[in-house]
Formats: sequence, C-alpha cells, structure tokens
Amino acid sequence: MTQNTKCVFKADGQAWQVEIIFGWQGYSGFKKVYWFLGRKADNYVLGFLLSNLGGKNFLIWQYNYKQGQLKLGHFQGDYNAIGLKLDSTPVAGYVPLGNVPGYTGLDFSIASPHARITPQQGRIDYKDLNLAVYPVYNVPFGGEFHEFWAFGFDEKTQHPYHLIFYSNSDSAWVIDLQSGVVRSEPLGQARLGTQQVQITRTLSLK
Repeated sequence: MTQNTKCVFKADGQAWQVEIIFGWQGYSGFKKVYWFLGRKADNYVLGFLLSNLGGKNFLIWQYNYKQGQLKLGHFQGDYNAIGLKLDSTPVAGYVPLGNVPGYTGLDFSIASPHARITPQQGRIDYKDLNLAVYPVYNVPFGGEFHEFWAFGFDEKTQHPYHLIFYSNSDSAWVIDLQSGVVRSEPLGQARLGTQQVQITRTLSLK
C-alpha cells in the first residue's frame, strides 16, 4: 500500500477500482482501520482494511452488496501507510442499478425520532436525509453487539447511501455512495429480536 488513495482490488474474479475514503481507530491489534469504496454500474463493494502505519501484514474485510457477502482476506508483504491521504472521487448520479438484495439475519427494530426501521424496510428523515431504507446484512460480534447494514436512497432522486446501525449505540455511519463522504449521525439504536428472519425483495432501481 502506498500513499495513493486509488488502487485496484481483485476479489472473486473481478477487478474493482477502489478509493480509500475514511480512517478510524483500529482493533484486533491493529492501529487503524481504513475504509475503501468501489463502484460499478450495478454493484458496489466496501472494504475495511485493518493495518498499522507500516509492516508486513494486514487484514481486509470485503463486503459485496449484490452478493450479500462479507469475506476476510489476509495480506502479507511490505506496506507503508504513513502520509496516506483519504479522499474520494464524486460520481454524479451514481446508483447501483437492478434489484435491491434481501436480508437474512437477526430480527431487529429501530424506533427513534429520526428513523423507523425493521428487517423488511424503513425510513429515515433527518437533516438532508429523506430515505427509504432496506436492511441487507447483519454482522454479529459474538455476544457483545450486532451491526445492521442497510441500503438507503432518496425516492425522488435515487441518491444512494450505505448505512450501518448498532445495537449498542444510537450513532450510525452514513456513507454517501455518490460522493464517498462518510459521516456519523444519531439515527437510533437497534433493538434486538430473538428470531432469525429471511426477507426477499422485488424492488429494482432503474
């Protein structure tokens, strides 16, 4: 890894042009976690790269929106992250076309002044966010907490977002899929259910 925020990421036989868009405190013995985003006409990938400022190994969690999969990869080789600048290239009008994936995972609900969401669907109305929301992935962290990932879009403009909610915090991550900007907003804490659910959808973006 060099100081360039743009690189090619290969996974499952596909090459993605990705950009590092965000950095946050690390975990699992790593000092930093860098987020990267790759966009294609009908799909996107998000990556979470756990690294130090330099070394010989790092981990990558890679999420594929249309496949509904989160995979772990292990890089071995020299890298240097000192001076890495976080940036993204806006893609005006970008929308991942085609079917919005379903959801398989733990039942949950979010009910706050700004959001009302269940595994089936939901809505956010907060500041500039007026979104239809469709949960797409559940990430359990042992017995500690759960993350609930969702795809959201403005029904008037189809402006798309990737959203990450937590069962242990009312702060949610909001990733603008057109601009690549990442921000945290107090959208509400997820209340856990007791059953696993499976939701299929026929919604398609054109």
